[in-house]
Amino acid sequence: MTHYSLIKMSSLIPLLLIVLTCISVFEVEFAVLEGIRVQTGIRPILIFSDLEGDDKGSGGIKYPTNGVFQPGVFDLLRFEVYVDSDNVYFRVVLKNLGDNPWNGLNGFCLQHVQVYILTTQKITPNTTAPGLNIKIYPGWHFLIVAVGGWSNLYEIEPWPRGSNPALYLSTGELLSEESELFDVYAVPGESAVEVKISRHLLIDVENISNWKFLVVIAGHDGLASRYRIREVYPGEPSEWYFGGGDRSAVESDVQPKAIDILAPTAQDQYKMLSSFDSTKAKPAEVYMVGYELISSREAVNITITHTITVTETRTVTETRRLVNTQTTTVTILNEMNTTITLKVPDYTATKMIGVISVIVTTTLVIMLLRSKYATK
Repeated sequence: MTHYSLIKMSSLIPLLLIVLTCISVFEVEFAVLEGIRVQTGIRPILIFSDLEGDDKGSGGIKYPTNGVFQPGVFDLLRFEVYVDSDNVYFRVVLKNLGDNPWNGLNGFCLQHVQVYILTTQKITPNTTAPGLNIKIYPGWHFLIVAVGGWSNLYEIEPWPRGSNPALYLSTGELLSEESELFDVYAVPGESAVEVKISRHLLIDVENISNWKFLVVIAGHDGLASRYRIREVYPGEPSEWYFGGGDRSAVESDVQPKAIDILAPTAQDQYKMLSSFDSTKAKPAEVYMVGYELISSREAVNITITHTITVTETRTVTETRRLVNTQTTTVTILNEMNTTITLKVPDYTATKMIGVISVIVTTTLVIMLLRSKYATK
């Protein structure tokens, strides 16, 4: 092999290293996609599940017919509560957040979300549900109204006068409009709306595991004359209005506007939202639900035989590259206290690539040095 050939080969070393690095990076990305999702944020301390497919209000409500109302955009699946040292986060997960055809500033526009909170404080609760035609028991201390948010002149005010998010006290006082202390936004990459509230605005956060909640999903209508909530009418749905309502309830103004609520079962929801009495103009009665802290449930040991550390937040603490995956069954705290299967990263492929890279590079360098000495 000539000196010129060796020099030509040595010029390929950087290219070879780049190729090997790209392969490693590709394998790392593949491992992340196929393996466990690394949880870099805080864990939810409260999780409520709601049955999929019960977005029918009292049982027979049908979506408006316009194409923007995609299947599942009013279907509540889960409600989660997170807490850190500064804020409390309330996440409302839907089957489908849908598009944002009317360009809500918060990343969504179809849904009108209300979250009612009852703390453990001995404060007289409010049982009304503005704009929804329901009565809430045992009542609430805080009301979160999460909507898309607009800057139009006639919508710029906080709900209900405008179409921007609002946080209310049980007295009816506006505690906060959208700000750094109270923020509403769609969660990127997920069909979810999240509300961040500063702990300075709330009370009794230390007892949050004993709070009660009601989550209501309705349709947002920026042109509605009352409460910016989309109407429910009897008969078949129209392009912009829900159908399937009760005629006498609509005439008595007690037709519930809720399309989905947080309830133990679909039948519980249908029963509660059908409990109105149109002859007495009495609204439906809806009951709040509570939950226990996830961290208070019985945890079981995590057994992993690999040389990595898995923390409670499922964060991989080793600094080596993650490639490939292999399935290992571990028992970890979850809603049903059952065994779940996670894919735990394996490092074998990266080690092999690293060894090959070192061998190839070393060999080429030695050959180049030998050639130089041989020509002297």
